[in-house]
Amino acid sequence: MITPWILGGAFMLLAFYGCLRPHLAWTPEIRPGPDRFRSLEECGRHYLRQARQRLIVRLMTVSLFAISLFEAFSASPDLRRDYRADVFLFCGTALAVLISLAIGVLLRAKRDRDLIAANPQLQGCFTPMIQRWFGVIVIALLTFFGGVALWMAFAGMLEAGIPFLGLLVIASSAQRFAIAVTVKGQVPVPDDSELAHAINSTLEKCGFNPKRVVLIPSTVANAIVAIDGSTFLTTALVNLFSIEEVSGVIAHEVCHAINKDPKRLEKRRRLAGLALGLLMGCLVAGLGFVSPANPYTLTTCLLGAATLWPISTYITGTLSRKLEFRCDAFAADHGYGAALASCLSGLHRYQGLPLDWTPYDSKILTHPSLRERLANLGIPDPR
Repeated sequence: MITPWILGGAFMLLAFYGCLRPHLAWTPEIRPGPDRFRSLEECGRHYLRQARQRLIVRLMTVSLFAISLFEAFSASPDLRRDYRADVFLFCGTALAVLISLAIGVLLRAKRDRDLIAANPQLQGCFTPMIQRWFGVIVIALLTFFGGVALWMAFAGMLEAGIPFLGLLVIASSAQRFAIAVTVKGQVPVPDDSELAHAINSTLEKCGFNPKRVVLIPSTVANAIVAIDGSTFLTTALVNLFSIEEVSGVIAHEVCHAINKDPKRLEKRRRLAGLALGLLMGCLVAGLGFVSPANPYTLTTCLLGAATLWPISTYITGTLSRKLEFRCDAFAADHGYGAALASCLSGLHRYQGLPLDWTPYDSKILTHPSLRERLANLGIPDPR
């Protein structure tokens, strides 16, 4: 018999490593000369190493879930829940996740400082620490309210709805607070600058003006459209790529803004969360049928959520990849196809992304592979 204490301890270690691992994955490199970034072949080798590590973590999680499920359904009806084990599991997992995220914030901050010091073109790309810590603070608040609600629910207290309501309020407002914090740390774009002219020209050509276009400091080269319609460009994207390439990315993001894709994806995420919640509800009901106070309930639910999470990412990713193809085509229709293709290739090489995803990643990631996107733009041979 494997006790909930052992399963909980193993899950804590997996949670700690799983949250910390992405922060150790890749350090961008900018080389002198025209071929500034690593090759796609080098990125592909790195990506496969990371994919193998993710696969090991996933297999270990599935194995723990299977063991916990077996123990739960084999439990005697006379067994009673050990609340000490539940507190140990929940609090320990929450601390493991928060500590790993905090370490990740500090590691990324150090990496960014070193990267900026070694590359003058990245001056002004350091993300303010308040933005780096925002996600950790939100997760800490969600964990606190979620933990209190869960504990009160297990204790049979009707007041469990109060902290659960707090959980919903934080979850629903976190994204808008994040937008406000990000906008506050924006980098001003002079009206007479080349970037400002490129932004205005691209928006005019696309026939659409988003709520606002904001330049934010970051060593990650990226551009996104927020749920409120704001378009964010990072300083690394602007500093490392040509104006034509940046214009291609802006045209792509304009399509997201026109069609309100972030709101569509948010609805899909909620649907995915509901589907996962229903699965967990069925699991809890089944465990309760076996034993009204099954000691493996919390352990099995947490491991089950971690194991079945790809279902929710698959539901969201299926729609997201279709939207990416459509926005790439929109940029190409407005004359930015070649510039966007060039920028996509550079982005993958700078950030260590491969030419092709693994079969598993191709089903759950939000973006198609580079090969698929370039083929969609009419460039079948990206090499």
